[in-house]
Amino acid sequence: GDSWSYWHAKDNFEIIHCFKDDQYYRTKELVPSYYKELCDQRAELNSTPTEDGDLILAFRDLRSADYYNGIWNPSEQKLELYRAKNETQLDHWMKSHGRTIGEFIPVWEMKYLPKENFIVDEDRHIINTFVPTKYMRGTPRANSDFPTIRGIIHHMLGIKEGKDPDGLYNHWINWFACIFQRQQRPITSWVCHGTEGTGKGYVVNKIIMPLLGHVNVVSMLASNIEDDFNGWLENILFAFIDEIDVDDFTAKGRVGAKLKNNITEPTIAIRHMRRTAYNAVNTMQFMFSSNKPQPVHIPEGDRRYNVGEYQAKKLPRPNDDIVEGELMAFAEMLLAHKADIEEANTIIHTEARNRIQRLGITSLVETCRIIQNGDFESLWMARPDEKTINNSGSYDEWTLNAQAYCLLLKDIVRSEFDGKITRDELYTMLEYNVGKMPRTPNKFTALLRHNGVETMKIRKGGAVAYGIEVKWKVTPELRREIEKTLKESSKGLKLVKERKA
Repeated sequence: GDSWSYWHAKDNFEIIHCFKDDQYYRTKELVPSYYKELCDQRAELNSTPTEDGDLILAFRDLRSADYYNGIWNPSEQKLELYRAKNETQLDHWMKSHGRTIGEFIPVWEMKYLPKENFIVDEDRHIINTFVPTKYMRGTPRANSDFPTIRGIIHHMLGIKEGKDPDGLYNHWINWFACIFQRQQRPITSWVCHGTEGTGKGYVVNKIIMPLLGHVNVVSMLASNIEDDFNGWLENILFAFIDEIDVDDFTAKGRVGAKLKNNITEPTIAIRHMRRTAYNAVNTMQFMFSSNKPQPVHIPEGDRRYNVGEYQAKKLPRPNDDIVEGELMAFAEMLLAHKADIEEANTIIHTEARNRIQRLGITSLVETCRIIQNGDFESLWMARPDEKTINNSGSYDEWTLNAQAYCLLLKDIVRSEFDGKITRDELYTMLEYNVGKMPRTPNKFTALLRHNGVETMKIRKGGAVAYGIEVKWKVTPELRREIEKTLKESSKGLKLVKERKA
């Protein structure tokens, strides 16, 4: 007005005061054109960087509804974000930098987008919490050399004297290049095992963490896998699980299902304490480390785990300065590598992997598989020494089972391997090789069924019985060995009879 009695605070133009009558007015209603002009000036100021080039941020995250304040410097590609407790803290933060919040708190989306190169998108109000490292911004060079890092990775994978017939090194490099280039996430993982000090932890701490960024890599103990709260799995590129041993888990099946889901699925359920669970995009990849012979359970047909050879020798302590000096060369090679996601998703069936896989198979499953596959050699090699049994003078249940087993194998040989096995004969095979078989027919049949052996009616020796048919595999060498053994034992086999009281 003409009297200049109307005024508002410099840092808050929402309310207009009057000196004359001590009245208060909403600026938006009293002078809408002036109010719009001030709003435009505030928006322009809030989006204008400071003298240091910093954009001052204060917002509410869309998904979590949490408040954040921070600084974004586009020229330096530097983002700093800190959680605020309430609106007052946001208001004070903005005022301390000569800005104001306004009539409402802006809503932004915080997303973890490793495939994107932007960090702050002011137009769309999106903040990418993934910040690439300087190594990810390097220049691709296929001929870069990094002999020390190469040697450490060789040692970690158990490659001895540079001999790598299974191609473990190239397979691991391609797998890690897919992760480093951030284009496609492999649905496989790696298990590195050996004695303590073989370079497993060194590769993660001194090579992988600097390359991917410390905030993008998490290193946890195996016990965290069983924890119901798994917020640590979100917004990371790489998870290193140390000291894993399948025998340490109280619920092996549940843990195995968790790992399978975390390794292969595109989304995972995230559970934080005192927060509702939600699904998040799966961006991480696993590498496991162990000093034990069976780090993980690898079921038949598994397509998740690559396994390095067991490394028995300790790695001499590398020179940290040399390793750090080779990181950029290693990164340049990874950027130039033609990452093949199909190859990265393929498992190498090494002997070390097969060995771990066999450790997870029970004797019952293995024996049922031997019978169904017609592997007569394995059954024959499992038989006891008949001469020792006959001369032992033992009359216990095991002795009788062993004699029955020997007689059964000889009957199969005499029948020219006709391949028909009755349920009672299956019982004899499993009772000797596994033990503690259920004695009732129904329970034993159910046990067979649960282990993939389906019995049916067969005719053997002129009688009908329940059983199976197999095609025995007998090599000429095995046949000669059987003939030799039977010839020697035919000189006088006496069955041990139970003593009468």
